[in-house]
Amino acid sequence: MPDLPIILSIIFLAMLVQSTFSFGGALVALPLLALFVEVKFATVLMTMLSATIAIVIVIRNRRDIQIQAAWKLIVSAFVGIPFGILFLKNTDGSILKIVLAATVIVFTLLSLINLKSIRVESPFAAYIFGLVSGVFGGAYNISGPPVVLYGSLANWDSHHFRATIQSYALFTNVFAIIGHLIAGNIRLAEAKTYLWALPVVVLSIWLGTIIHNRIPSERYQIVVKILLLVLSARLLFSTIL
Repeated sequence: MPDLPIILSIIFLAMLVQSTFSFGGALVALPLLALFVEVKFATVLMTMLSATIAIVIVIRNRRDIQIQAAWKLIVSAFVGIPFGILFLKNTDGSILKIVLAATVIVFTLLSLINLKSIRVESPFAAYIFGLVSGVFGGAYNISGPPVVLYGSLANWDSHHFRATIQSYALFTNVFAIIGHLIAGNIRLAEAKTYLWALPVVVLSIWLGTIIHNRIPSERYQIVVKILLLVLSARLLFSTIL
């Protein structure tokens, strides 16, 4: 593959973002990878790599996982996935993307304006955010923003945030990988590129962990919200334009 060095560089950048903040890797990588490989190839590859990072972080930080919130998010997301697939089949896809991006932008902006006023405290909130995440995951493989928004509004510290979001990502990515295997989307080319990318992923996990540990928890929350805002705005504008 003549573009392999460029592809590995994109993967490193995306996985560094993913390792540091627990989300955003696919949203960073897919538009860039699509310039060099097929979208399906890029999607499958990023799913496999995201699952790999999630496994490492969950094993190393399992004590920081918010178990009660994690299982509620996972169960409700699995319920929402079939609805997302149904929506994709019967509705205009751009409408759902616009609704998702606009909702995340509004709540993130409100939270940034007054960091202490907007909080999610209801024990049922995780079910709602997980369900919404499942719907968008089933429709567009964009399950991250609702869960990240929930973790941000629940005011988790940086360690709980990272471990819990990755525990959710582990289950959803494994579920997606099983689907890709059944569909025959994981071929020799994807497997070879995945193996080539593993050293890059290891480096990104190592460097991302260092960066993560050096960001104070309160500042980490602000950076997460700004990143979520930027990625949601990009999704919104790319859908409209």
